[in-house]
Amino acid sequence: MTKSMQAMRIDSQLQAGTNMIGKYVSGTDTTGASINGMVKRVSQSNGEVFVELADKRKVSVGNISNVWNDANSMYQEIANSSNVIGMWVECGYDSAAQPIKGIV
Repeated sequence: MTKSMQAMRIDSQLQAGTNMIGKYVSGTDTTGASINGMVKRVSQSNGEVFVELADKRKVSVGNISNVWNDANSMYQEIANSSNVIGMWVECGYDSAAQPIKGIV
């Protein structure tokens, strides 16, 4: 029964990750660093499901905190966050895969 439950969890995470392809996400990577960017693909390794961002960083599906349909929605929400005013931020990648960063 435990194996069945684990398989169902992985299947659910694979489906969730697949639904994120082409969308923008934020969360934390395997080192605990904040990340955001567009999801390019989904993979599974050692019983864990990961999404790979456009910049090649991988994030566990379980560590994703927000999902947006497009970059404008993500950047608008980030821009509306008053807690980052005056702070240096990196909020995604441009079409040439270069980081978008600066002081808010």
